[in-house]
Amino acid sequence: MSETLGRSTLRGVLWSFAERFSSQAIGFVVIMVMARILTPSDYGLVGMLTIFIQLGTTLSDSGISQALIRMKDRSDRDTSTAFYFNVMTGAALYGLIWLLAPHIAHYYSEPDLTSLARVIGLMIPVSALMVVQRALLSSRMDFRTQTRASLVAYGISGVLGIWMAYSGLGVWSIAYYQLSTQTLLCVMLWILSRWWPRSGFSRVAFRRMFGFSSRLGVAEIMDILYRNVYLLVIGKVYKASDLGYFTRAQQVGGFLSANVSYIVQRVSYPSLCHHQDETVRLRSSFMKMLGVSSLFIFPIMWGIIVLSGDVIYLLLGDKWMFSARLLPILSLGFMWHHVQSLNLQLLQVVGRSDLYLRIEIVKKAAGLLILAVSVPFGIEAMCWSFVGSSAFSLLCNTWYNGRMFDTGLWSQLKNIGPVYIVSGTAAVVGLLSASRIEIVWLHLTVALVVEFVIYGIWAWFRRRDDILSVCRI
Repeated sequence: MSETLGRSTLRGVLWSFAERFSSQAIGFVVIMVMARILTPSDYGLVGMLTIFIQLGTTLSDSGISQALIRMKDRSDRDTSTAFYFNVMTGAALYGLIWLLAPHIAHYYSEPDLTSLARVIGLMIPVSALMVVQRALLSSRMDFRTQTRASLVAYGISGVLGIWMAYSGLGVWSIAYYQLSTQTLLCVMLWILSRWWPRSGFSRVAFRRMFGFSSRLGVAEIMDILYRNVYLLVIGKVYKASDLGYFTRAQQVGGFLSANVSYIVQRVSYPSLCHHQDETVRLRSSFMKMLGVSSLFIFPIMWGIIVLSGDVIYLLLGDKWMFSARLLPILSLGFMWHHVQSLNLQLLQVVGRSDLYLRIEIVKKAAGLLILAVSVPFGIEAMCWSFVGSSAFSLLCNTWYNGRMFDTGLWSQLKNIGPVYIVSGTAAVVGLLSASRIEIVWLHLTVALVVEFVIYGIWAWFRRRDDILSVCRI
């Protein structure tokens, strides 16, 4: 890989990290503050709508943004066509949400969901308005601009959300916080990206992109349906407060893994697409990305697992302690999310969206079967079904890469297995070293310090090349 591309990738990693964690950290703090004011039922109501919003947002894109990033000879006609498709689809999907809102409320037996769905549903067309801007900025690895936009959006809407929660608006404070964040982000990206459609809609350009994006879009839709089916089932079978406990544990457990995976994918995809025809370089870069991301994700996830009670108590307070029983289980599944995502991304880079879709069909069918078996045994059993599905997904996602690039499951485990074992051992040692401390924040601090000192020493002497290799990806 050229030196220029390597420096560009490194800058992309740093700015993507800054953008994602600065904005997400603000959002995380806002949600934690609001959680101390609001009730589990409030978050449960919003959680019931999550699947519909995420599904609508994905449908309005349908993989078009990934197709734009991958195209080497992208033209104004292509970008304008993508924009018009996204906007028209987003508007149509919001209309569908408006019509279905009463039926959604009836399904959950929650009358307030009708008006709530119609407000939160506005996030779908707003999100569609900025798909192309984000894709173009990402293709140039210009994450600095996205960082500026995100900080403004999350900062202003965060203050607004907390003020509304303190003012007694209840669940509506969550709805308006989420909608205002998306709206401000959209406005900032339009201002800073300086892009607007300059051509009309082209059927030729659309067919050109849709051939790749359609299968990718279907796979992404299946993934969203599957990931959110837990919310559908829990919201229907159990109480809104139970769904609130689950969503908070899900958010805390998935915060690090999902965000690091997002950062790595967002930077690696445009970078690897430059060498989509060079198998050796693709394999080398993939294994480096896998090793570096695991080096940071595994120890923190192990820390969350062994110290889940402290984490929930300090972040959310006493009324959320049931989430502490769910958090370590869910974290075991989230821990491998980045591995699964990177494997699927490798197939996207080489244009094998057909294999991507095939994998999604197999693993989602198996995952639904595992979930169905667990439902009668309670929420904790459903969390364990998530871990089982994650393990099966790991097998599926690594299958074709093993045949095509010689990067199968065994090769990947040899690369990141020692990190997993050592970080887990260090976390347990840290927990035992703080076992006599009764003050919660001090117990958490001592345990984490011991864990990261032990792990850091090992990583510095045994995996130093993985840390330094990010500069040469």
